[in-house]
Order: sequence, then C-alpha cells, then structure tokens
Amino acid sequence: MSSGTLSPIGRVAYPNIQVARKRNDKPGTKARFSTTLVYGPEIDLTAFKAAVRAVVAEKYPKGIPEGFRSPFRPGTCRRKEDGSYPEGFSETDTFVEFWRYEEHGTVPCVDAQRNELLPGDIYAGMTGRVAYRAFCYNVDGNKGVSLGLEAFQKAADGTPIGAAPVNPQTAFDSLGEQAGTPAVSAPAVSAPAGDVSDLW
Repeated sequence: MSSGTLSPIGRVAYPNIQVARKRNDKPGTKARFSTTLVYGPEIDLTAFKAAVRAVVAEKYPKGIPEGFRSPFRPGTCRRKEDGSYPEGFSETDTFVEFWRYEEHGTVPCVDAQRNELLPGDIYAGMTGRVAYRAFCYNVDGNKGVSLGLEAFQKAADGTPIGAAPVNPQTAFDSLGEQAGTPAVSAPAVSAPAGDVSDLW
C-alpha cells in the first residue's frame, strides 16, 4: 500500500470529485467520489506504472494472480458499438480512474496555487493531478489494484468535454440593493394551442 503519491498531470474526464455518486452498473454499492485522468501517448507513464506495480509486488511476491485487474485501461475500452469514441478521446489514450467512498470524507480540491476550488472550477477537459493511495483488493473473486482518491489539484483550464462549466462568481452580478426584493411576474398570456410556449 502507498499513500500520498502524486500522479502525472492528465486530462480530467468523468469528474465526480465534489459530489459522490453511486455506480449505475452495480446496484447496492456505496456512493463514492471519483475522477478519471486521461493520458495521450506522448505522456510517459513509466514511473507511474512502476509505483503501482511495486504495491502489487509487495502483496504478491510470487507473481500476479491470473485475471488480475489493472487501473490502467486502454483507450479502446471506451470505444462505442459503432466504432467511434466519445468526444475528446481516442484509442491511443490511457484511462486511469481514482475513487474514494463518501463515508471516508470529502476530497480536498485546490488549484495550481493551492487555493480551494469552487464546484464550477472542476469540469471534464481541464487538466489536473491526484494524490492517490494504491491498494490491492480481492472482492467476490475479483482481484486487482485500485487507486484511492486522496486529494485533487487542478493544473490548468482546457477545452471542455461535454457541457461547459458554470462558475457562479462570473455567472451573476452583485445584487446590491436588489437583494431580498422579489421579482414582479408579468401577467399570464394564453398561447395558441400547439405553440411551443405552452411548455414553459
């Protein structure tokens, strides 16, 4: 087991770092925080893989068991049935997931200057790194090594993947004297049948 090890900087995907979620494919599982870092082929993962491999070797000094699962997944694991890939990904990428059960506490999140991050600061497509804990598991006959999500640091902004993030500090103006004053609703106007305004 290792603790406080830093991952290389990668592109963030599927970030559930500040809101814990349950896995849809495994009913009854606990809510957890998670994120995936995506690395292109130009990123050298040799030292990263060696650090994780050392944890496995300590647990299994006589050799890795058959069917042992690695946290390093090839880009082909994200290929769709039609042969295409999700926006922003390719077959040459390497996907690495980090996770933490909600019951173990929230995940500390900071920016490049170690200032606390707001929810709108975290989105798929930015870059970041993780302080992780590598550990081996043996659950229901499935053996492998996982990477515990101990803390997250945003490195830089990037091209958003999917919906663009919303930062509340820039989305709203200061209310000033308007604070606490309710808005006045306009009188209702009947729309013609079939008009799309019926939906609102």
